[in-house]
Amino acid sequence: MSGKLTFGYLYDFRNPPQWRRPWEDLYAEILDVVSWTEEAGFEGAWVPEHHLADDGYVPSPLIALTAIAARTKRLKLGSGIALAPLYHPLRFAEDCAVLDIFSSGRLEIGLAVGYRRREAAAFGVDFAKRGRIFDEWLHIVTRLWAGEEVNFEGQHFTLVGAKLSPPTLRGRIPLYIGSFTDKAMQRVARYGDGFIGSGDLCDLYAAKLQELGKDLASARIRSTDLFLVVAHDCEKAMDELAPYFHHVNNTYGE
Repeated sequence: MSGKLTFGYLYDFRNPPQWRRPWEDLYAEILDVVSWTEEAGFEGAWVPEHHLADDGYVPSPLIALTAIAARTKRLKLGSGIALAPLYHPLRFAEDCAVLDIFSSGRLEIGLAVGYRRREAAAFGVDFAKRGRIFDEWLHIVTRLWAGEEVNFEGQHFTLVGAKLSPPTLRGRIPLYIGSFTDKAMQRVARYGDGFIGSGDLCDLYAAKLQELGKDLASARIRSTDLFLVVAHDCEKAMDELAPYFHHVNNTYGE
């Protein structure tokens, strides 16, 4: 794997109850920070997705990315990740095409099946079938982004005469797929332009690419497990952050 090493930020828009601020103030400040990171030389802004969280973990990454697109000119923008089985494939493909136009072709999409049963239940999605749903979903979305008219009848989706208008700017939106398992990594290698997730899984990703006869040099990785805290007094900073990490572990430890 080759290419330029770049750095960006992940913005989850959380607003924990114990530090709750007016939502509009928090969102405005985050957009200011995003704008500053572009000026400072960073190269990406990524927005994740979760639902039903008490701290308001952002549930609408594409909406947030549209606001970020309006405040930036150069940053790569992406979902990191969007929960694909919770979306209809045509609607998602359309929304991405429009967002890619607003951002002048800067959009990259990170996707995964999701791992929280309560999120799937809230959307009426069968958690046990989310992998099979995702496979059909990817087949449809990638064809739509490529400009095809899609007629499809599967176990989970039926589309007749589906087509994007307006189309994607580049014929395909760069697609990064997340995975934790050997079987799911096959999906990443087959459909993705790259892998998004833990750096510990890069070797597995490379092995799956080789199994499919794909060029390792063209593979791309977005690592989401690098977290930094800058402080003059490290011990004091960690003591002050302890309640936050306790809150996060209790809320997101599913």
